[in-house]
Amino acid sequence: MLSGVGPRQHLQQFQIPVISDLPVGQNLQDHISVGGLAFTLNENAGLHAETLDSQQSYCTRGEGPYSVPWGIEAITFARTSLADCSTGRPDAEFYFYGVSPATREAQAFHSEALGYTDEVNSKYFLPKKDEYAVEVTVVLPRTKSKGEIKLKSTNPYDHPLIDPRYFSHPQDIKTAIEGSKLVLRVMQADAMKALGAKPWDIPLPGCENLVMYSDEYLECLSRHLTLTDGHYSGTCAMGSDERSVVDPRLRVRGVTNLRVIDTSVMPEVTTGNTNAPTMMIAAKGSGMVLEDNGLIESMQMLR
Repeated sequence: MLSGVGPRQHLQQFQIPVISDLPVGQNLQDHISVGGLAFTLNENAGLHAETLDSQQSYCTRGEGPYSVPWGIEAITFARTSLADCSTGRPDAEFYFYGVSPATREAQAFHSEALGYTDEVNSKYFLPKKDEYAVEVTVVLPRTKSKGEIKLKSTNPYDHPLIDPRYFSHPQDIKTAIEGSKLVLRVMQADAMKALGAKPWDIPLPGCENLVMYSDEYLECLSRHLTLTDGHYSGTCAMGSDERSVVDPRLRVRGVTNLRVIDTSVMPEVTTGNTNAPTMMIAAKGSGMVLEDNGLIESMQMLR
């Protein structure tokens, strides 16, 4: 946008000459995540990263809780009662963390990576520090809420203004609630009962006046512990209408010799994680550059 490619009115606010009037920064999408669903377990069932055995396993064999990326031991996709059955696509995803959210490592992760407040850590998680537990994050892979990115100033070193507008579409909060209820049902299965799984019995600060695990409580928890999944996309959407920034060959409309090749060209964020699709976009986009410059033929690019 600082170069003059973006929404005309927004660029004119900063007296930036408009080269191409395009909706750059609009259509921001992400996978909304909801943390905080935690369950205590029997002493012999959970993983505990702070034990000497766990530390020794990692240092000597590269195994144990410390070897699990982000502490996520299992991921599953599911369809809630709100899913569109005609598409067959899941509308919920669950991350299962095998380490108690009350451990020292989890507390650091909560504060530094997820942005949980000291109050949430100290009043919600830490009282269970002497118990074995697991945590589940609910992810919405088909979010309907869309945000935007705008300029803060004409200084290229100033961070832009990012407004993801999480839960601005009412369907998303409903899906978060239904996804959380599905997790609660999964944790009541016989296999989990055998591990002594019980829902966290401490209310989240700010939601104390609501009946725990009611729809109202789950909405409150979702809005208090809203997380990003880091899958930002859509702000330079590909297409052929006025809502798009790049054409089907990833060329910026109205500008010569300029392409965008990253997740921002996705008109809609993918249902799953964006890592593999990003590599595909990069491979395809680089092939288009070579092809358009006569360096390879289209069939070679496909191979």
